Amino acid sequence: MNLQENVQRIREMMGLITENIDDLLDKMSRGEELSKDEKDKMELYSKHIKSGGTDQDFNYEPQVDTQESNDVDYNVLIEKLLYEFINNRYKDYFYIKGVKERIIHPSILGLMKVGKSLGSSENENDDDDDDINPKELNQYIMVGYTDNGLNFPRIVAHTNLLNSEKKMWCFPNWEHYNFKRNVKSYIDTKANQSIKDLYNSNKGPLYDFGENDYKVNKPIIYKVFVKWFNDKFGESFSVEDIYGWDIGTEGTTTSQLMFFDEYVKENGFDGYIKDL
Repeated sequence: MNLQENVQRIREMMGLITENIDDLLDKMSRGEELSKDEKDKMELYSKHIKSGGTDQDFNYEPQVDTQESNDVDYNVLIEKLLYEFINNRYKDYFYIKGVKERIIHPSILGLMKVGKSLGSSENENDDDDDDINPKELNQYIMVGYTDNGLNFPRIVAHTNLLNSEKKMWCFPNWEHYNFKRNVKSYIDTKANQSIKDLYNSNKGPLYDFGENDYKVNKPIIYKVFVKWFNDKFGESFSVEDIYGWDIGTEGTTTSQLMFFDEYVKENGFDGYIKDL
């Protein structure tokens, strides 16, 4: 049976369909390729008629393509969710921008010189460590909040105006497990079915990200965090500039906390993150 006879047979079986379907049959009779949407429409119409439906009660809504789970770039998706989460986490925090001179403690200065000398080659001058300045003139960007009259920094980033060195500290109070709950909210409200099925079977990159040890996910967290910070403040910090992060070992320092509290009490704060 040739194509024309097959199209005619479909017409006879289904009757004269709606005008749109009839147009599709004409395309088929001319040997034209149907689009995916047109093929889907023909398939659904055929099932509709075979199940006892009529032309009048046939209603076709084009199906929106969704990516299957194996086509999803999960790195991009995780970065997007992390960015949104970090932005939401800090949106009600305030920030300050200030400059403060810091005198480096002699013991720390000595360690810096020893470290530099150990990294020097034999051909370098032994007096090279004299170029280490015993003081810093830091331009700070700090993000924090007030609790019971005290002002606490949660992000500290500074640029040493004397040598352009950048350093960043963050107390990770946005918590890994809070992000896990954020992912679950995305699964429940926005994810397509294939992503949901994979996640709900306790599998896949999204599920693993919430279950992995915090340190396993650090590289992508660092990357997204620094991008978010730079976007907000027009800065150029890099992942390599992160100096302190881990609870109990690093994070913001006591001197930074004191400076932040004093600065806010004396000068107020510059604005809120949500307004940037």
